[in-house]
Amino acid sequence: MYGMGVVIFAVILVIETWGKPFKVWRFSEWLLVLACGVCTFLYDFLYLKSLELIPAVEASMLIPP
Repeated sequence: MYGMGVVIFAVILVIETWGKPFKVWRFSEWLLVLACGVCTFLYDFLYLKSLELIPAVEASMLIPP
């Protein structure tokens, strides 16, 4: 899922910056995107790991419909 997101984002970035200098974002903007991606990955990873550790009955109550 995250690999597909990276590929799609890279394609959009290349299409949007075609013919322009590649450095359209400042370093701080790249860090913000990276931080958001890491936080999103950690949220999903830790959520799924926590579902593995609790009993199935409790996990079924936490999973959204």
